[in-house]
Amino acid sequence: MKNRMMLIAAMMLLALSLAGCGKENVSESASVENDEEPIVNIDENKSEELTEDELSSIQEKLNSNEYNGFLNQGFDSPEKIDWGKVFYNGAEIASTDIPYEEIQAAIDKLHWKQVYGDASAITRKDMVDYIKSHTGMDTDAMDLGLDKDYTYLEEYDKYYLFRYDANYVPFKCVSGIKSDDLYQVTLQYDEESEDTNKLVPNRTLTFINNAGVYEIHSNIIDFETGSDSEQSFDVDLGAGGTVKVYTYQEDSKSSRITLVKDGNSIDDIIIGMDFGDDRWSMAKINAIGFVDYNLDGYNDMIVIGDVNNSPKVLIYPYNTDMDYYIYMPDESLSSYVEDNISNYTISDVKKCLLGEYQNSAKDWKAAYKQIVRICDIQAEDYELSDMTYDLIDVDGDNMLELVTDNVGYGLSLYTYKDDHLVCLMNDWGYGAFGNYGYEYAPGKNLLLNYNTDYAGALGKSYYMTIQDDEIVTAYWTYIYNFNDKNNNGEPDEDEYDYESDEMVEGKIEYFADDESLSEEQIKNKIAEFDGYTYEGITGTKTKDMMYQLLQ
Repeated sequence: MKNRMMLIAAMMLLALSLAGCGKENVSESASVENDEEPIVNIDENKSEELTEDELSSIQEKLNSNEYNGFLNQGFDSPEKIDWGKVFYNGAEIASTDIPYEEIQAAIDKLHWKQVYGDASAITRKDMVDYIKSHTGMDTDAMDLGLDKDYTYLEEYDKYYLFRYDANYVPFKCVSGIKSDDLYQVTLQYDEESEDTNKLVPNRTLTFINNAGVYEIHSNIIDFETGSDSEQSFDVDLGAGGTVKVYTYQEDSKSSRITLVKDGNSIDDIIIGMDFGDDRWSMAKINAIGFVDYNLDGYNDMIVIGDVNNSPKVLIYPYNTDMDYYIYMPDESLSSYVEDNISNYTISDVKKCLLGEYQNSAKDWKAAYKQIVRICDIQAEDYELSDMTYDLIDVDGDNMLELVTDNVGYGLSLYTYKDDHLVCLMNDWGYGAFGNYGYEYAPGKNLLLNYNTDYAGALGKSYYMTIQDDEIVTAYWTYIYNFNDKNNNGEPDEDEYDYESDEMVEGKIEYFADDESLSEEQIKNKIAEFDGYTYEGITGTKTKDMMYQLLQ
């Protein structure tokens, strides 16, 4: 279980640089290949335009929960459909009238004490039948990759979803053509239906009308229309893969960048700063570049443009932690760059960000020095006088790990592998909300965290290991210092009144990531881990001491 409480994210808001293809002060490339073409298409010479009544009827149908999940994603064939999005709002085959024993079994599998959000369930057979009738594909629901959001219970052969929100996006059907039963319609976001500042491009949906049941074949989203071709291009984000950058600058007050991968927007960014009293938008983008300044294998973004007719630089680090965005501006680094460059060019910004690293032998010491340097820049901007560092051996693999510690607030942990840094902890919060911090058993690949909820009434211990370049929780325990009479995992008023005569018996619950383990096996493993000697993961050295160690 990752506790991603990011200090720097409160701004709310290695690699050498990628080779540039354009002029110095424009973007690094200037062409976009639009390879999203539907596999099934209509011969316009053999088609007829749809009438207003037909468009209205299609619009009503597409805006129902049965079909709307197809509209908010791009795909050029049914095989590329994200079925998690299609079924998220139920697709009119989900049930919300779920027997208690099924709900209990689902939350038990999730290790929950109570239901969070609204619960719905879909049988696997209903999913298979729906996919067949709505796309023509014979596909088992077990092959759809639904495990991220849905919980499957074999004994009921159903998928369960618990959610607080919806992914419904209404559209207007503005035009279309048909050829026999093959239809192609252009959809426009219905701006009057809700208040949003998101860019929702038009899209072209192709389907076969089988006696009123639509067999969906493709939904191509038009990101190119309205984009600035001089600032739109393909780019390799390193470990982030290849994406298409579309820049929109029609609004004289602000500009926007949309990143597109596999026909879908993966990030939509209003270029500017929205932090505290520092709130402004970039009216004009003059150049976009990418460089991996923090050496994690993911390329970070540089944007140069005009704000109130003055040049401005924004640095956007690639965010590997969150599902909701990829890039968020780093205020401290942006200010640092502006104070330390003479020319507002991509190459000058890259040199400033990389510092000595661009002229260093690329090894773990040079990479760690670069991270200490970046942390020092941010610490000075935020007046974090308690920023400290250390080198520790977590997993005994002959590579020391780097600790960066904003003492009492946030902790980061890095290792070096395959010529780049791996961030194992990214400003994990501690020192508040009952979190006592993090410990490790030297060389054992084992980390420990203990924290409490409800003023100590509930204690939680997490035993974590490094697996596939990330920290995962292998075992954990809940220690109840109250009588949980209703088994909801929370101390109700009558359950921990220590002034009463009732004896507080308490209990300990044991959990493991491997669901095949018995409680006795988990207890034995935790007892083994408890026998190790642990040390605190904390900074003990200043930046100057670290620079000396890393020479």
